[in-house]
Amino acid sequence: MRLSSLLTLGLLACLCAIPACSDNSTALKPSPTAQPSGEIQRIEKKSQVHKFEGYVFELPVRFKSVETGDTSLPRNIKMISFTAPAGNVESKTPQESFVAVRMSDEQAVAEMRKAPRQALVNFSAGVSDGQGLKVLQRGELRPQRIGDQVIYVMPIVLSNNDGTEILGLAAASAGKDHSINIMYMGFSGDHVENAKEIESCLGTFEYEAK
Repeated sequence: MRLSSLLTLGLLACLCAIPACSDNSTALKPSPTAQPSGEIQRIEKKSQVHKFEGYVFELPVRFKSVETGDTSLPRNIKMISFTAPAGNVESKTPQESFVAVRMSDEQAVAEMRKAPRQALVNFSAGVSDGQGLKVLQRGELRPQRIGDQVIYVMPIVLSNNDGTEILGLAAASAGKDHSINIMYMGFSGDHVENAKEIESCLGTFEYEAK
């Protein structure tokens, strides 16, 4: 099944689930390199600017846009996804994936503002469940202020069926009439450095007034 289809299934599972997902994962142990500085770090590697539903953000040039072609999402939900190819050309799994979802939903915005961590738990569980992944650990929220909005970043560790660990980031922010949700997963490569680079990119996610 295509990655875009799996992401869609995960989103629908997240949105349609009535009870909130429980946060029963093991807490991540912070390390000196994982501590948030409170400042947006400059992106060291070459990046490319992207635009999505009024937002402007940067991603490393290794990420390429994936055409979803899915029409099963509700009209008030917009999604954009990117992948970075694996070093092994025969691999069917990308090295990294990045998806951003904009939801124009009053309840989603209210939940994001009231309980950002629970909102991220629900979102990350929906996306990971849709791809057959298990969340092993969730870290503490790392809030960053970008203009008039605050983006909450939560590091996560997942695993696939064979036990391979995947380092990821879940992030979200609430606008005036919408919420933006982001999920990054590093399947291979330098997990730690790649995740740190993506967290820097999240600091460039800014809403531009139309």
